[in-house]
Amino acid sequence: MAEVAARGPSKRNATIAAIAEACGAPGYDHRLSDKILAAFNHAYASGALDTARHLKSLLSDVERRERVANDRHGIGAVERADLWVAFVDARNQYNALSVRKDAMPAHVEMAVAAMMDAYRTWSDAV
Repeated sequence: MAEVAARGPSKRNATIAAIAEACGAPGYDHRLSDKILAAFNHAYASGALDTARHLKSLLSDVERRERVANDRHGIGAVERADLWVAFVDARNQYNALSVRKDAMPAHVEMAVAAMMDAYRTWSDAV
């Protein structure tokens, strides 16, 4: 029983982490900017563009304060948000093209490659 209890939370945490990663949440979220970034990613990917625009503006303000307060360097949350936008836009372009009956296979292949490249770039930065 103790062994099951010891394994339970780690499996649950791994599942939660996998779901969060699939939604565009970073592997950590102790900063306010991480939480806003996850909300932005979800809003943009689900098409709530007005909400995403407000969240990105808020993200920029919060990140600026966090960078000054903590002397942070490297890729920031706003840059990660831009990479997420590039991926979602590439995904949407692929989706739109893939359902067209008159789509040329070469164009669909280029859209898939662009989507995969955008995802790789985003995931490498996260």
